[in-house]
Amino acid sequence: MNYWPVNAGEVDDWIGTANMQPYQNFLQDTDRFGNPNAAVRIQDSQSWHSVQTGVYFGGEFTVSAWVKVSTCNNYPRLFDFGNGAGGDNVFMTVSTSSNCRPYFGYRLNGGPESSVLSGVSIPLNQWTYMAATMSASANQFGIYVNGTWVQASLTQSAPRSVSRANNYFGKSNWADDYADAVFDEIRFYSRALSLNELVLDKHTDTFATS
Repeated sequence: MNYWPVNAGEVDDWIGTANMQPYQNFLQDTDRFGNPNAAVRIQDSQSWHSVQTGVYFGGEFTVSAWVKVSTCNNYPRLFDFGNGAGGDNVFMTVSTSSNCRPYFGYRLNGGPESSVLSGVSIPLNQWTYMAATMSASANQFGIYVNGTWVQASLTQSAPRSVSRANNYFGKSNWADDYADAVFDEIRFYSRALSLNELVLDKHTDTFATS
């Protein structure tokens, strides 16, 4: 499990050891409660963040975060963890194009992409809760955005539990657009949360480790 709450201008992992590292420019912003220096701003090729090589995903997980998007463009990432383009990537975008609909997908090493598209668009310049879940045991994965849940059956194996080296927030492993957004309260769970648990996670300001 990993938890990046972003507080007082630091981006450490409060559960694991995967502290975020800014590429060049470390930009901060206010969080959804108005606290200064309590969220990370990504806006260009110089301000994305990364974390260390490690095993972050397997067949059961959830990723959740609060985001405030300024621009919807070509597949800008909340996160993209993998070993280069097509190398066991797990990723979530804050939009797919100007339609502002988030997208959750993954690729096995050298294999096709499996994905699920949000049923709603993200409103610009407003805080939005979004989450992605993966459950190999239930043969399902899904995306949750502001109360709207879209789920799909797996058409290939779930993501492999392997070490990934190119692990980015706000940046793609492909030549997609960089995010133009503010991120806060990023949480990686090592299991698939239920819909009721996602609602609870949305309204909880501390990380639930159970």
